[in-house]
Amino acid sequence: MLAVFATIDWSVAFPRFVGEIALLTVGAVMLGFLVEKALPKSMNPKLFAVLLPFTALGVLAYVGSYSAAAALVLFAALAVVMLALGMS
Repeated sequence: MLAVFATIDWSVAFPRFVGEIALLTVGAVMLGFLVEKALPKSMNPKLFAVLLPFTALGVLAYVGSYSAAAALVLFAALAVVMLALGMS
């Protein structure tokens, strides 16, 4: 993660980088919400609502998207905060 921040030209890429991170994070949250609402209770929708966005961001990060890697870290931090607040 630090290597990503060290290799960026902050004057040009920073607004786009932050925008991509925001879009990917919001997209991951929306994907999880849609999966939770679409699956019946018998298929444990909360599990898949977490796994599918993590998998999607992980695949994008593996392919080489620095923004997806940062969004994956932010999405994990968001999950920890929600767990701490009891919003599971």
